[in-house]
Amino acid sequence: MPLDALRSLLVRWPENEPKPEALFKQAGVEAVIGTAPDAKLPVGFPAAHNEALWPGIRTPGTRVDWVEETGSASRDPWIDSNAWVVVCQKALHPTRPVLLGYQPNKDAGLDDSRMVPYESLEIGLMEARAMGGNWIAAPDGRFRRQLAANDAAALAAWKSFGEFAAWLKANQSLFGHPLFPTITMLVDEAESQEHANLMYRRGCSQKLVSGENIPLPTPDCLCFVAAGVNGPAPTARQKILAHARAGAIVVVDAPGDKAWWRVPGMKPVKEQTDRIFYSLGKGQVVAYKDPVADPSEFALDVLDLVTYRHRPVRAWNAGTVVYTATRRGAQGIATLMNYGRQRIYDVQLRIRGNFKTATLHAPGSPAKPIESKRRETMTEVFLPELGRMGVVVFG
Repeated sequence: MPLDALRSLLVRWPENEPKPEALFKQAGVEAVIGTAPDAKLPVGFPAAHNEALWPGIRTPGTRVDWVEETGSASRDPWIDSNAWVVVCQKALHPTRPVLLGYQPNKDAGLDDSRMVPYESLEIGLMEARAMGGNWIAAPDGRFRRQLAANDAAALAAWKSFGEFAAWLKANQSLFGHPLFPTITMLVDEAESQEHANLMYRRGCSQKLVSGENIPLPTPDCLCFVAAGVNGPAPTARQKILAHARAGAIVVVDAPGDKAWWRVPGMKPVKEQTDRIFYSLGKGQVVAYKDPVADPSEFALDVLDLVTYRHRPVRAWNAGTVVYTATRRGAQGIATLMNYGRQRIYDVQLRIRGNFKTATLHAPGSPAKPIESKRRETMTEVFLPELGRMGVVVFG
């Protein structure tokens, strides 16, 4: 069967180490790629994108009894996630499959003080596949040595990785669909990428677009974010501001002589310490007085502008989870990715829209209907427990 850049299970292994062919077969590995900088990818594959962080919960060291680091004032665990990287690359290069190729090294944020959990392989593959991409799974040196030594924990983790990879492949139809456009965001090669990162971490689940592919306004887009970008081209500016004229909120942060968003007809209606609200057509332009300095707080500002009633998706009791909302035809799909080591219990989940049915898909269990309830503009479900991943299809 021919290799597929988005569906095939690919693994990196050093050229100078023996290949554990039996383990590769057990996990369903379809191609082995070297770790050298000039390692060849299969014929026809796109160049791998290597700019990413090693995924998981950031920890302060290699202690077994580690304490999770937290991000911002919320005391949420600090998650290194590459889900946004896949979506960003898809937006910037829409005709090219996104194949992540980062390895467990300093370029990915690892050093000798950080122990790499075995389940990192599952997490890396999960986030790439969930967002419509793929990752060349790269076991770190400790994992490879323990596998060679027939360590029971390493062998169990490898078996789990293979089973999880098989589940992801069997359920590929659940992944990679268009994100809800409720919050749409312009990305380029500037600071907008860090804003996109933290917005995903804060649960914005925003649709990302490039300056060449700004969509026309629709009632589904309530907020268009164009902060942290280099000055858009004139045609892109017109398309961005068209969203405000049609009734959406446009968020910008280019002040002074860089204020590309200033156009005749804008009227200031409210001023706060850090931003000014302008009316434009049927909507608003929210302009920050200075470039955004705290992307995490900025993400929370965006959610406040959209209001809790209109968020694309929201989850409670899910501090180690990155979640997104996508559309497959008339269906809504909420994807929950757990970056922690422990199962989570009693997760409350809401998705924008009024749906009548909900079906939970999770590794290790058959798909099953779950009760859903209408909550104003949203539909709510409860998940009694969440392991590595859960996908709820609303219909």
